Amino acid sequence: LVDTTGKVVAMNNQSATGRALDTTPLRGKDFSGEDWFKATVAGAATTESQSLMGEVVVSSVHFSEEVKSLSGSDELALTVSSPVRDEKGEIIGVWCNIVDFRFVEEIVADQMEHAHEAGVTTAEAIVTDKTGTVWLHVRADNADPENVKRDPSIVGERKIATKEFGPLAQAMAKQEGFDLKAVNPFTNEAAVVGYCGQHEAMEFPGMPWGFIV
Repeated sequence: LVDTTGKVVAMNNQSATGRALDTTPLRGKDFSGEDWFKATVAGAATTESQSLMGEVVVSSVHFSEEVKSLSGSDELALTVSSPVRDEKGEIIGVWCNIVDFRFVEEIVADQMEHAHEAGVTTAEAIVTDKTGTVWLHVRADNADPENVKRDPSIVGERKIATKEFGPLAQAMAKQEGFDLKAVNPFTNEAAVVGYCGQHEAMEFPGMPWGFIV
């Protein structure tokens, strides 16, 4: 929880699973320059804060030093933030939840592991943001939900151009389907590609992500 100037005034000291967290370094830290803070106070989504559900702002995937220092894992994260208002409706602070992106990776890796067990050994799962930047890449032949490994030359570094890769363009348009005559965007080898975008759920409009297998 930060005040209206962006400085931390309160924080949890244990994870969702009950593990103790040393959040001491966050005390008094200034987050006023972060997009999630500025977007939440402004009440509108910005470039990095791509989705708005009421007053709840959900950020794009990004590198977070806070996740790295607190969880000991890699620093990929999402932030979910919302204004805190008093009885008069005035903003008196901003609540922010920094979410380790590993929980998404574990879900996808679990599905890729099942695919491998079913004999689909060459399957690959890819998730991109709206710019085509790859934030998740899991291959069936090395999927391990308990120990998801990232390829630093791909995750956060590689971009897939929608103009050159039709399945991603369809996914960004929230379409779903498959292409029997596509190519692997990394190897240019012939491939069967399934795709879909993220659809609405209740009042949440969904993130502008592309899901490719």
